[in-house]
Amino acid sequence: MKQAVVLLTIVVLACCTGIPKGGTRDTPQAQAAPQTAAQAQAAPALAGDTFTGTIVNGHMKGSMMSPRLLADIGGADGLTVSFMLRKSTAVTEVDGKSISFMRNFKKGRKVEIKFVVKDGQNEALAMRYLD
Repeated sequence: MKQAVVLLTIVVLACCTGIPKGGTRDTPQAQAAPQTAAQAQAAPALAGDTFTGTIVNGHMKGSMMSPRLLADIGGADGLTVSFMLRKSTAVTEVDGKSISFMRNFKKGRKVEIKFVVKDGQNEALAMRYLD
């Protein structure tokens, strides 16, 4: 029994201290290329103050005290734009009823977003479901 525990310990230590993830001992991992100012820009330049499209994806950000939803919306022209929805963002259902900013948020739903650009990021002021 002691031999099995010793053997298991040796195997675990060998695995943990062995070859680094993503490469071998002889070939180090490639370093990420530094971003230029154009690549670091979070929000593409949009004309107007409304954007209509379908929900592609959504990610929760922030903390419990200040929750935010980063919504990726795909437009009709194939452009996918990210919008930040805060707890204070006015969200309305198809029938005009006001709802929470996370309620009924599902991929594939058509939305219309009124927004402003703050600090290089698209900040949603209001979102309305169209279907």
